[in-house]
Amino acid sequence: MLKRILFTLFLLVNLTVQAQDSLNIVVKDSSRLKVKNFIIPAVLMTSGLVFRDVDLKRKTYEFHQNALGNRYQFKQDDFLQYLPVLLDVSGEKLGFQARHGFMQRGTNQLVSLSISGIIGRVIKMGFNDKRPELYGLRSFPSGHTNTAFNSATLLFLEYKDDNIWFASSGFVIATATGFFRVTNEKHWVADVLFGAGLGMSTAFVVHYWSPDIYKFVKKHFFKKSDDISLLPYPVISRNNFGIGLLMNLK
Repeated sequence: MLKRILFTLFLLVNLTVQAQDSLNIVVKDSSRLKVKNFIIPAVLMTSGLVFRDVDLKRKTYEFHQNALGNRYQFKQDDFLQYLPVLLDVSGEKLGFQARHGFMQRGTNQLVSLSISGIIGRVIKMGFNDKRPELYGLRSFPSGHTNTAFNSATLLFLEYKDDNIWFASSGFVIATATGFFRVTNEKHWVADVLFGAGLGMSTAFVVHYWSPDIYKFVKKHFFKKSDDISLLPYPVISRNNFGIGLLMNLK
C-alpha cells in the first residue's frame, strides 16, 4: 500500500510539471498563477482519495484514537473555520497591507467559498460516505476544512508581500480546524486531506481571476450609497442554504 501511495504521488507531480508549458499558453500572468501552486493541493486531494481505502481509513482512525483519545476535542470548530475570513477582511485595520481593497478581498472570499462549497457539496452527494459517528453521512470531503483552507489561502495571497507571519496564520487555523474535525469524530483523515486541497486550489483560481470577477460583481451586485456599500452573497452550510450581506461602512 505504501508503494501504491508513493507511486500515485510521484505520477501526479510528474504530470503537473509536464503540464507547465501547455498551461502557460492560456495563463499569461504567471506571476500570480503557477502550476507549482497546485502541487500541494493536488497531493492533498490525491492522498485523500487514497486514504478512502477502507483498510487505511480504519487504521488511521485506530491510530489517532489510541494516540489522542478524547483529550483534544474542541466543539467550537464550527466557528474556527471562518476565522481566516475575518483576518483577511480586517487585516488592514490591524495594520497590514493587502494586495487588494476591502470590497475586492471580500468578493474574493465570498466567490471562492461559494464555488468550493458547491463543488464540495456535489462531491459529498456523489460519494455519500458515512462519518465516524454512527448517524452521519456525506463525510467526504470535509466542508469545514475546505472552508478554512480556502480562506487561509486567500489570506496568504493577500498579505504575503507585507507580513509573511500574518499571511501564514490562516494555515495554522485551518490545520487546527481539520485536526479538530478528526478528533471530534466528525470526519476521517481522508475527508480532511481532500477538503484542504479543494479549498486551496479553488482559492488560487479565484485569486488569479480576481480583477474580472470583481468587475462583474461590482457592476451587477453592489448596492451603494454615500456612506455604505453592500454585497449580497450565498451561505452554504452542512444542511442549509441562505443569503448574507457584506457591509463596508465608509
